[in-house]
Amino acid sequence: MRADLAAALLHDPPILFLDEPTIGLDVVAKTRIRGFLREINRSRRKTIVLTTHDMDDIEQLCDRIIVINHGKTIMDGSIADLRAQIGLPSVIHVEYRTPPGDIPLPEGVERIERSGCEVTVYFDKGKTSSPRLLAEVAKWGEPLDICMKEPSIEEVIKRIY
Repeated sequence: MRADLAAALLHDPPILFLDEPTIGLDVVAKTRIRGFLREINRSRRKTIVLTTHDMDDIEQLCDRIIVINHGKTIMDGSIADLRAQIGLPSVIHVEYRTPPGDIPLPEGVERIERSGCEVTVYFDKGKTSSPRLLAEVAKWGEPLDICMKEPSIEEVIKRIY
């Protein structure tokens, strides 16, 4: 893969077309290839057209994503645009010292899942802010750990198909 990439860059093309550039590489090699691609994109202003099934490549390398299904463009935008268009909720997962008591459903929250001392809150960032929701979950008990995450690009793509 490294040799193929070097050959592709030999004549300094303005656009670099790459098909599955990290397939079959170990974690260290993938990290180096992704870093190199980000660097030539920034420093040499190279346009890189990437086709891949590796969701980590997409999340780490792409500013713009075009999803094609049966030869038709079905989505075109940034990862944030795609997440917003699909409408998957953001998530706050909280581990409390003791199981929390009654938990009201705050505005903008789609659902709450509870299991012992752990609470997972699914919410729409368009209807409530993360800081507001963090202040709310702190009222439910003594948090030991809080983890926030956005839907992965893999979840977004699964929802599309």
